[in-house]
Amino acid sequence: MAQFMRPSSLVSSTGWTPVGAATLEEATDEVIPNDATDYAEVLGNGQAWQTKLSTALDPGVDTGHTLKLRVSGGNSGPPRRYRLDLYQGAGMIKHIGVIEFPAAYTWATHSYPLAAVDVAKITDYSDVRVVIISDNFNPTNKCWVTWIELQLPDPAIVAPVGGINPTLLEVMSPNI
Repeated sequence: MAQFMRPSSLVSSTGWTPVGAATLEEATDEVIPNDATDYAEVLGNGQAWQTKLSTALDPGVDTGHTLKLRVSGGNSGPPRRYRLDLYQGAGMIKHIGVIEFPAAYTWATHSYPLAAVDVAKITDYSDVRVVIISDNFNPTNKCWVTWIELQLPDPAIVAPVGGINPTLLEVMSPNI
């Protein structure tokens, strides 16, 4: 099984607007991406959006973490890019990269597995954030983000040392 962290609250935003939803987080927090009805729209170059993700339990392992986004190139224009970073609070966990948006009016899911060395920097799964900054836009260029998700493993279930607690077994079945 897995846990999923999705946008839950706005930290800061300039130049980003929700379309079809009341907030940027509501426009990008679906379980299944919904390209047709709601998304976050950015217009112009250098526009930043920082969103806090929903809380998850620490899985106890530094593997199996993948950041996913579903994006579109919006209207036509020069190749546009976005800078993508993962933070815990004010500290950067990982600069994912500067990634090109897909062609105009085309949706694509981008997936970024995180290295164990980066995941090890996450000590508080209640304060993980994603930062997206538009890059190489002219003043009329738009791009869209419809879904953001950080997938991570469920926490491991640890059996008590020595097996079943005999006191608990006696309480459950006093005739043993």
